[in-house]
Amino acid sequence: ASAMMGRGNVVAGLRTRFLSVLVLLWTCAALAEQAEDASMVAEADDTGSRITQAVAQLDEDLARLQRLNASIQETAMDKEALIFRADNRSLRLLKKVDEVSAAVLKLPESSPLKMELKSRLVEDFEPLGRAVLGRLDALDKDINEEIGKAKELRGVDRELADARIGSLENKRDSYFEIMARHLETRRQFGLSNEDTLPAMQQRLLLQAEDLSGRIGLSSLAARDIGGKLSADKIDTDLQAVYSWVVKRREQDLVRLRRLTAVMQELGLDTSEYSSMLVREGSGISLDLIKPGVFNALMDEWIDSAQGFLKRRGPDLAINIV
Repeated sequence: ASAMMGRGNVVAGLRTRFLSVLVLLWTCAALAEQAEDASMVAEADDTGSRITQAVAQLDEDLARLQRLNASIQETAMDKEALIFRADNRSLRLLKKVDEVSAAVLKLPESSPLKMELKSRLVEDFEPLGRAVLGRLDALDKDINEEIGKAKELRGVDRELADARIGSLENKRDSYFEIMARHLETRRQFGLSNEDTLPAMQQRLLLQAEDLSGRIGLSSLAARDIGGKLSADKIDTDLQAVYSWVVKRREQDLVRLRRLTAVMQELGLDTSEYSSMLVREGSGISLDLIKPGVFNALMDEWIDSAQGFLKRRGPDLAINIV
């Protein structure tokens, strides 16, 4: 009996200790949950504070850029370098706007700060979009003027002019890229792009067509000049022209690849341009391997084969006989 009582006391003691451990665990869990909640609140407050500071910084950057643009219009200094700097500032500012906007969208829906910051950012969206479209117009004008001037130049002067044109075209492509991302940000904010999106799509299509035409003409010229060089390898003038044509073609291929990526972001069909990139040897990547690209390439190969058979069919038949 005493043994049974002893075992009973041991069991009772174990139960008491077990219950004490459970109470301790529950208490620790509750305290941990409270600490986690407090940490999340503190983290949310810290995130909101950082975003608020970023928005304030955007305001300062925008004001600085506006002052710079006003000074450029009034100064008697050479404006080319100043405009170059203003473009870089504008592109960085647009990138920051999209980064801050993405951070705002990640805030909890119940956060009053989210609604306040969304409303604040939306105020800047419209003027920023108009400013980019206006800058694209100005770049188109500058590029066309530089191309006109370059046609009259030779030697080093022509090289410098081509470099300037390439820089302007690269800047325009950068604006295309940042504007595509900005339109996606606007969509995430629930804003309509019905006015801006069609204009951007039309600009991109026109640029892609222009580049495709230039690449096609450069390829034909390179083949023709290459054939002449094979017969006269010491013609230095012809070699210089050939090098220029090949270099220009490679630059245009790089630009076309860059623009097709932007076009895809804006929902445009790029299979025709992607097939040109593959056909012209710009390299095959997963972003180019799509059904539309293969269809376009197959159509071209079939047309080429049919043309070959029409030209050489009779000769082949005679040779077989």
